[in-house]
Amino acid sequence: MMNTEQKYKKEADKQFSPSNVLFSHRMKKQIRI
Repeated sequence: MMNTEQKYKKEADKQFSPSNVLFSHRMKKQIRI
């Protein structure tokens, strides 16, 4: 789980796009559930 979250965080940081950030946040919520 942590690895996946870190991966999404890195990708979001790399592109730094609002859509990407929202997507990563959504994924985090889904993973938590």
